[in-house]
Amino acid sequence: DLRLNLMACRGPQRLPLEPRKNSLRSKV
Repeated sequence: DLRLNLMACRGPQRLPLEPRKNSLRSKV
């Protein structure tokens, strides 16, 4: 889970998925 979050945070343009951004916001 941490690796996916880091990848999404590092390359948000590569995975423009709304669910991933929601997950990051929920974790923060």
